[in-house]
Amino acid sequence: MSTTESRRLSDDYEVADVLGRGGFSIVRRGVSKSDEGKTQVAIKTLRRLGPAMTGMGMQQGSKGAPSSGGLPLWKQVSISDALLTNEILVMRRIVENVAPHPNVISLHDVYEDAHGVHLVLELCSGGELFDRIIGRERYSEFDAAAV
Repeated sequence: MSTTESRRLSDDYEVADVLGRGGFSIVRRGVSKSDEGKTQVAIKTLRRLGPAMTGMGMQQGSKGAPSSGGLPLWKQVSISDALLTNEILVMRRIVENVAPHPNVISLHDVYEDAHGVHLVLELCSGGELFDRIIGRERYSEFDAAAV
């Protein structure tokens, strides 16, 4: 796993369909360019707030400054950076202390650009865990262990 300013996500991966969205992130399917598309990954993009992000869901406040929930732009950026840093630190701690483990997704690589930080992760199939839990009224201990 490495992070270098000169490397770009688009050099190594073809970014495809959206798999999911969160408050500060979006997850897309990615296909490796190095092995003729045999390796598929999940690419989680943690977005940055700030001048580069105007027009991406942020409202214009008074005096034309972008605002979100009444917070000044400098606070939005610092909150965003703190959440971004926390997400990366949590993932790094998991990778260093637990991985490889069959129940923990692997972090393959990290890229950074003006839009945010892109975490290249192992692609997991099977849909959302939350949807599976809600879809059934009860789980036996045996069934829960298989999820």
